[in-house]
Amino acid sequence: MITFNDVSFQYADGRGVSNLNFHIAKGECVVFTGASGCGKTTVTRLINGLAPYFYPGERSGSINIMGRTGERLRPEELAGCVGSVFQNPRSQFFNLDTDSEVAFTAENLAMPPEKIKHGMAHTIESLGIERLMGRDILTLSGGEKQLVAIASVMTPEPEIFVLDEPSANLDIDSIKELKKAIGRLKRMGKTVVVAEHRLYYLADVADRFIRMEKGKITHRWSAGEFAALPQEGLQELGLRTPHLERLRPVCCGQAAGADHALKIEKLTFSYRKEKPVIDGVNGTLRAGEIVGLIGRNGQGKSTLARLLCGLERQKSGTIEWNGKRLSARQRRSCAYLVMQEPGYQLFSESVEQEMRMTAALPTDERVGRTLAFLQLGESAEKHPMSLSGGEKQRLSIGVAMMQDRDVLLMDEPTSGLDYANMQRVGELTETLRRQGKLIVIISHDYAFLLQTCTRILQMESGRIFRDYALNDTNLHFLRDYFVPGEEKT
Repeated sequence: MITFNDVSFQYADGRGVSNLNFHIAKGECVVFTGASGCGKTTVTRLINGLAPYFYPGERSGSINIMGRTGERLRPEELAGCVGSVFQNPRSQFFNLDTDSEVAFTAENLAMPPEKIKHGMAHTIESLGIERLMGRDILTLSGGEKQLVAIASVMTPEPEIFVLDEPSANLDIDSIKELKKAIGRLKRMGKTVVVAEHRLYYLADVADRFIRMEKGKITHRWSAGEFAALPQEGLQELGLRTPHLERLRPVCCGQAAGADHALKIEKLTFSYRKEKPVIDGVNGTLRAGEIVGLIGRNGQGKSTLARLLCGLERQKSGTIEWNGKRLSARQRRSCAYLVMQEPGYQLFSESVEQEMRMTAALPTDERVGRTLAFLQLGESAEKHPMSLSGGEKQRLSIGVAMMQDRDVLLMDEPTSGLDYANMQRVGELTETLRRQGKLIVIISHDYAFLLQTCTRILQMESGRIFRDYALNDTNLHFLRDYFVPGEEKT
């Protein structure tokens, strides 16, 4: 189905891949993994033809996709046989409603109407997304948008599926559905190529794992060989563990400034005249805490964060900081939100300018230290929108660190981050915690929550369903939520 013989590709900025040799057979699921910028996304672009026809660069070597070579590797030639799901689902949407989007790819390929309807019904059932049909795309959460993007390319039933970080914004239930969908594609004889950091959900569906570093393939494992790798060996290679059940909480306790608190009372909010998204939330979050906010997509987590930082105004209820009731405008002065999609809040012409633009103390030493810590020092002069998804995520977090606000909220801060950069973000949040900041993290990343958080709030239907300190005693609550039953020890 896919053969690379001595393939190299170089972008205009010098980055790319070199001397790639591999073969992927019909019905295989192969996972490419490695640090951000290692070249795994470039591999997906070479398979679906976007490189070099959409992403300019110099390509050499031989690529064969289902018998197509040379000029027949253009995106329009491959569209019917290679379905692509990108890291940011917004970049591939063409419609405002979900039904039209799920049908769009098949319509664009001029498939007969009856075949489109059959493909849509099959796709909707396979992914379990009946609840998303008939919806306005703009009202969907990030994870829900990702599922719609996957459904759109599944409808015409191509032979090859290329998925770039498909789990980045999905909640645990959606990841389970994604895993089932990949398994079903395999049973149908489809070939699946996944570029991914989070590996646990692929451990028993993938046939092979390929690690890349600096544009080259460094390791190849069968599924059995990969499962047998020790935890220490995975960390040395900069890979996330596929064994979530082995992880334990790392952070505990409070830090300086714990007498300062964010108090929420009877908070409610709804969009237009719809059912309340936030429905009578109460709670007290203290400085020196790192609070993990978990829950399925669409339960109100991101809306609550927007209320806390003043981007939305509550319908009723109050929010206080250190005993003072705050209006939405006042909350914007003491709280800062790192959004789920970093491109929404990057505005400058270079990475360094972005760090300085709204910084409280934009000194050369502070900017340089933060960029170096996030491994963005070599990208200081680059345009922010030219960075990879993971690099943009790290930059948006770095900008937040420069704000010097009392309350910092992060919406999926490890989306698109490899193991090493997940560790760096964890260290950065711990530093801020020790300085007495209050940090609220919305996340579906079990490993990151265990490494970082002191407390967990679980939301359901716009309310706080469960509130507990994250320690060994309470670990079972978080583990039962994230780790599938058959994988528990």
